[in-house]
Amino acid sequence: GPHFVAKTDDIAIVRDAAEVSVRGEAGGGRAWAIVALETPGQPQFRAMGARVTKLEPGVVGIPDDARRMLGIEDGQKVWLSYG
Repeated sequence: GPHFVAKTDDIAIVRDAAEVSVRGEAGGGRAWAIVALETPGQPQFRAMGARVTKLEPGVVGIPDDARRMLGIEDGQKVWLSYG
């Protein structure tokens, strides 16, 4: 697809993404974000929109349903870009 040749510095959702750790489920103060992860198996990249809670710098809570759909476990690193 076109993402292989796109200038990622010009795409806000890519440019602003940060790698964070996941801990627990999202609680209050939930912000909308794109949550993505890379895996060694197929598919190698998975992403979805979800409400997340910033727990501390570099750590977020993600709702259980989104964690199950993406296969995310506590302590796992994911990419996060706020929408």
